[in-house]
Amino acid sequence: MPQRFRPLRLAAAALACVTAALAHAQASAPAGASAASAPTVRTTADIIKEAPDSAWRRPDPNDVLAMTLPSGIVWIELAPRFAPKHAHNIRTLVAQHYFDGLSVLRVQDNFVAQWGDRDADDEDATKGRPLGAAQRTLEPEFAISDQGLRITKLKDRDVWASVTDFVDSFPVTADPKTKVYGDANPALTATITGFVGGQNLGTSGITGSPSLSTAATAASPVGPYPIVVGAGTLAAANYQFHLVDGTLSVTKATLTVTADNKAKVLNAVCRLLSRSVRPGFRQSSQGAVLSCPQ
Repeated sequence: MPQRFRPLRLAAAALACVTAALAHAQASAPAGASAASAPTVRTTADIIKEAPDSAWRRPDPNDVLAMTLPSGIVWIELAPRFAPKHAHNIRTLVAQHYFDGLSVLRVQDNFVAQWGDRDADDEDATKGRPLGAAQRTLEPEFAISDQGLRITKLKDRDVWASVTDFVDSFPVTADPKTKVYGDANPALTATITGFVGGQNLGTSGITGSPSLSTAATAASPVGPYPIVVGAGTLAAANYQFHLVDGTLSVTKATLTVTADNKAKVLNAVCRLLSRSVRPGFRQSSQGAVLSCPQ
């Protein structure tokens, strides 16, 4: 049962975030390991110990909470960038000592931890502790624009998302592209986001451009192909770059199947009808005539 739940005001400036270290460690894991070698399972403690200084960041002290348990302190960072209304409401509750003495209700490793007033009732506001100045209900805050987000892409994929990443570093993202089977590849482009202080590409001091490549050709069959982005000639005095690959999607070409026009003399014997596949084949595919009897 939590004994105390308070905002961290001063010491948080020296707090380093574990999630940033985990993201960097996974994103920078060597890709050339031999398939024959047994994988080395690293603990969270191993990852934290091995993380370089560049993997750590200093959070805003106003976004850090300290939940004191009999076993020690749990540090919690709020995410106002993603859920500003909910973050503000939690700060209000903490300032009122709403959570003091309440219980941790549910914990699922690597998924969720929930705590609060077990006597509270969504339908009956008279039950449980009073909320004071905090809001009882809030509008959902499920999604935000990816513009301006600092993304660290991970090598692992989530079952619900094609790209898995952490936010808070500087991203260079290859733009997704689409082409029809048989067509030449479109021009590959990249977008740089995450500028601070109202800067943009023209005022940020960034020079050069990223490198972009894909293994897809005009003859590549239908399917997704990675657009690999590299640092190229990019350089900046005040920014570092995290590179996020894009996807070139090759879609099916369209063939038109048209019934051939036919004519017959009145009362004459019907001729065979046929339908033909009109020109539209890509690459070295040949045309075909499909006959069907009347």
